[in-house]
Amino acid sequence: MRKILLGAFLATLLTLHLGCGGSTIGETGLATYADPVGDVLSNGWLVFNKGSYKSAKSEFDSAIHMNPSPKQLADAYAGMGFALAKENGLVDGLPYFEKAQELNKDARVGLAGYYLDLCDKSSFHKGIELLESLGVQNINRKYVPEYNKDLSDMNVHALLGLLYYYANRYSEAYAQLKYSQQINEPLPQADVKQVTSNFLSKLEGVVGSDGKTYVLD
Repeated sequence: MRKILLGAFLATLLTLHLGCGGSTIGETGLATYADPVGDVLSNGWLVFNKGSYKSAKSEFDSAIHMNPSPKQLADAYAGMGFALAKENGLVDGLPYFEKAQELNKDARVGLAGYYLDLCDKSSFHKGIELLESLGVQNINRKYVPEYNKDLSDMNVHALLGLLYYYANRYSEAYAQLKYSQQINEPLPQADVKQVTSNFLSKLEGVVGSDGKTYVLD
């Protein structure tokens, strides 16, 4: 059951379309950029958003080999990681997320998703560290994605809540999942809402003497 629930959540997270932040591209062609690497990166996100993952990989690979700045290189690695994850699962995106994580925060979310998928306690802690480095342990800290518009505030806090849950940090899990459940986003993902509801039902109603919410094993 645990793998089914985690699988549903991660599938939802990764089957959403990725968008390009910053400068935009119209349907009729590329906007004008001073930096040709930015041009290629933006086109990579455009075709990715249309579901053309093979073409996206080609664009991101081109950007990697165009003498990009360190930030552009990280963004290209992150794009490659998400494209591979779309095609074959998180494990294929892992090496690219690892290369991108220092300068691309969306890549840290991708890595955290990978660590959740491993279903190993030591890996849960690694995923928690990655998301806490983004400050989202504070439920008042809204996550604004760098390129992946559908790594939404709701999704990222739900991901942290599940990592807390499996690391037996139940009160923190409850706070994150409850916050995620209450977020009113324009296009809430029903699968994510269902998963968070299932885990909240395990947590609600079991309160320790310190007033915090826990769960019984």
